[in-house]
Amino acid sequence: MSLPYYCGLKTYTHQLVKNLALIDKANTYVLFSPFPIGAPRNKRFTIVCPHKVISWIPWQALLPIMSRFYQTDIFHIPRQHGLLFPFHPRIVTTVHDLINEVSYVDRYGKLYSYLLMSYLTLLRKYTISHSQAIITVSRFVRNELLSKGIAKRVYIIHSGVSKSFMPIKNAHFKGKNTYFLVMTDYSKRKNLDRTLYAYSGLPAAIRATCALHILVPNGKGTPGLSSLCQKLGIQQRVIFHISLTEKQLSLLYSNAVAFVYPSLAEGFGLPILEAMACGCPVITSRRTATKETAGNAALFVNPYSIEEIQEAMQRLYDDPATAHAYSRKGIVRAKGFSWEKTAKNTLMVYKKLYIQ
Repeated sequence: MSLPYYCGLKTYTHQLVKNLALIDKANTYVLFSPFPIGAPRNKRFTIVCPHKVISWIPWQALLPIMSRFYQTDIFHIPRQHGLLFPFHPRIVTTVHDLINEVSYVDRYGKLYSYLLMSYLTLLRKYTISHSQAIITVSRFVRNELLSKGIAKRVYIIHSGVSKSFMPIKNAHFKGKNTYFLVMTDYSKRKNLDRTLYAYSGLPAAIRATCALHILVPNGKGTPGLSSLCQKLGIQQRVIFHISLTEKQLSLLYSNAVAFVYPSLAEGFGLPILEAMACGCPVITSRRTATKETAGNAALFVNPYSIEEIQEAMQRLYDDPATAHAYSRKGIVRAKGFSWEKTAKNTLMVYKKLYIQ
């Protein structure tokens, strides 16, 4: 399975496949995707992909037929809402989070949003209930599953961080070109509004020399973003970056004063590791899984407190020694996560399920 736009799930799927190809010399793999995808140039990997995009429900109806045709021993669904037909005796599902996304209202309208959220909630329950093994990307998500009475085999396998994320210093980003870095999408849980208010509340002298760069990986930002920037009087200090490459992301992470990621809810928080791997100090939420991902290597805030977010931003701007300390801690923390480790542990789950 693949998605046509950049996101944590797409990164997870791509990196898992890529690293399974590197470490597993014994098994063969069949990749089913309704969208055109890239895959390892490896004889052990077969891609089953239409020439044109197929809508989700017809594609799901084809999966049982294709799975039987290719005689798959394990069927891995890399997302929590992905199964309409329980057709396979050994299904592995990766659960990234149990977040009920309320921000679809801003994107699609109330009626469609309600129907979509209801559908995704039911599909998630259906997918999980028909899985023989579940992989969660954090202990936080595992505990959420257990609290809901899901007592299946649940394995915690953290996501990794690509080796292409590393410190890349560039003289262009010094002096008057300093900036804070933020990542968002259409989702309200990314908490961009409060981050904008926090930035607008910084002393004028800081805003005059330190801009706010916003990453929009899927090209679809939060509705009303431009009008809010105008309302706060910061539109001239906000710069957007859409659908960047990993190298471009590394450059922005590496030269930022801090990566500000006070998300209201996360199942893991992959951008935290990306920023840390590049030596960028991180400000993030002390709620949900972000604290687990960041360990002791980030400056934590209450994501509902504009004041705390603002104080953390000003602290890292005003105190280079503190910023440097978090930078070094972050680099060490990120080294503990790798996609190779993710692939190895996932392969172990496949083997355990196959021989049971």
